[in-house]
Amino acid sequence: MLYNRIHLIIKNISCLLSISTLYSRLSIQIAIGVVLGIGRLPIRYLRA
Repeated sequence: MLYNRIHLIIKNISCLLSISTLYSRLSIQIAIGVVLGIGRLPIRYLRA
């Protein structure tokens, strides 16, 4: 019984870790996109 509980806890922790890594990757991509978008705006205004 105890082994099963520990196994479940480890499974849940690994699941949470994978979800958190996914979210961190997404947030990094969003941040890069925002920075690139802000960087591109002045260039468009300068060209026009």
